[in-house]
Order: sequence, then structure tokens, then C-alpha cells
Amino acid sequence: MTRIKFNDKDIPSFLTITDISIPAFSTEKTRKISVDFTIKTKGLLSNEKIDELAAWLKGGDDEYSTLVLMNDTTSYYLAKVKDDVELKAKNQFKATGTITFECFNRISFVTKSEVFTTQKIINYNSEQPSSPMIKFTIKSECEEILLTFKNEKYDNFIHLISHFNVGETIRVDCKTLKVMTNNRLTMPILTLDSFFHNLVKGENRYELKKGNCDVEVSYREEYL
Repeated sequence: MTRIKFNDKDIPSFLTITDISIPAFSTEKTRKISVDFTIKTKGLLSNEKIDELAAWLKGGDDEYSTLVLMNDTTSYYLAKVKDDVELKAKNQFKATGTITFECFNRISFVTKSEVFTTQKIINYNSEQPSSPMIKFTIKSECEEILLTFKNEKYDNFIHLISHFNVGETIRVDCKTLKVMTNNRLTMPILTLDSFFHNLVKGENRYELKKGNCDVEVSYREEYL
């Protein structure tokens, strides 16, 4: 049976999916996926089931939640429910409906990473940009870290100032725009002239100018 997950939750068990429609190509920045379903009602659907379905359709607190089509083993979507979902009675035993998801990006399940100590060129293959996670692992005490990056869209840097000890890890998340030191939020160590950035198709050049650390750039390729 085809199942789907939205915001990491299985679709309610009382829904049976009958069809999933995915456009092969979209001229817009988003793609609409339609999911047709049936419900065995045996009369009116209970308020408890309506509430369960409504909570599932709401997704998470962010604008887009993860949408996983269980027969897709390579990727997931960032999506939200686009239109109202109406239940249409076919007879006294069954109702049908359609859920329309607006999908922003399709993201690979596979996380790729590159580790370096001086410089690295990452060749990114997709037309859709991807926000990397950058982890610095300190090899010797230092007072600052300066990492430059350059691609067709960006020519900037990440500059961190603090007292960094051997073994500490600093993560700069370009998707959530957060800086974490040993899993603690430490935004003040990021200088105001620093920039978060995306990987774009083609060459993405990194160079560690200051600081003695291992640098790991992790990312997932994204597609429309």
C-alpha cells in the first residue's frame, strides 16, 4: 500500500490513497503534487478523525514541512497543503477527497560532505541552490577563523572571533542561519560582515585563511 509522511508523521490510517499525481515539469518555482484518497465512513466521519486529519494536514510550524512519498527512495519534498481539503460522499459507506501539496524543493536523502584543512572546490550539479552546513573542528588554540567562499553568485567569507580550544566544534548552518559551538547557540562569535551562502551549480571554492582546524562542508543536492 502506498503511504506518505508529512512533517515526519504517517498519513492517518483511515485514509486509503488511490492516486498520486506529480507533474514532470514545472515553469514555476514550485510544483503541485495531488494525492487522491478514500475514507470508509459508514455514515458521518467522527469529529475525532476530522481533527486527526486536520492536524496532519497542518504540518509543522515552519512554512514548509517534509513530505515523503514512501515509494520514492531517493528524495523528499519541502511542502505545504495548498488548498482546502473537502470530503465528498460517494455513498453512505465511502467518501473521497484530494490533498494538493505545494512543493518548494525536492531534496536528496543522501548527505554529501567534503573535508579539508586549507582549500577545496566543491562541484555542485543541480540547478537549485543548496544551503550547506559548515563544521570547524579546532586542531590548535586560536582566536579567529576566516573561511572565504566564491561561486557565480557569492564572493564573501565567514569570520568567527573567540577563544577556540583544541577539540571544540563550531557549526555554521546556512539554512537555519545559526552558529553553534559544542551544540550551544553562539551567534555573537560571527562577525557582522560575515555572510551565509548557498552552493550553486558549478564550482564552489572554499579557502581557510585563518585558524588551525579541519573544515567539513555538508550538503544535500536540491531539485525543483
